[in-house]
Amino acid sequence: HGDEDQTALSAAVALHAADLDRALRAFLAETFEPWAAALAAAAHEPPPAAWLVCNDGDAFALSSPLVDFARAGGEEGCWRRTVVVADRAKSCAEDGAV
Repeated sequence: HGDEDQTALSAAVALHAADLDRALRAFLAETFEPWAAALAAAAHEPPPAAWLVCNDGDAFALSSPLVDFARAGGEEGCWRRTVVVADRAKSCAEDGAV
């Protein structure tokens, strides 16, 4: 009975992960990308430089929708492919771990 429960749990997790990926892809395409493009077009400053990931010493990963969004950026979207990680656990008052 335990194997069946594990299989059902794995299937449920995969279903929810796929739903989250679809929702993130929709958000990036329908909300974030137009906002970032309008911001870059209206600003007199350089466009965004990178994604900022704030971490506290734990392992992390970037989701497939975010990686796909980065790859689709073209030349003007080079900031999409740059990730800066600020790690609080490896920082001190005198020096931040970036």
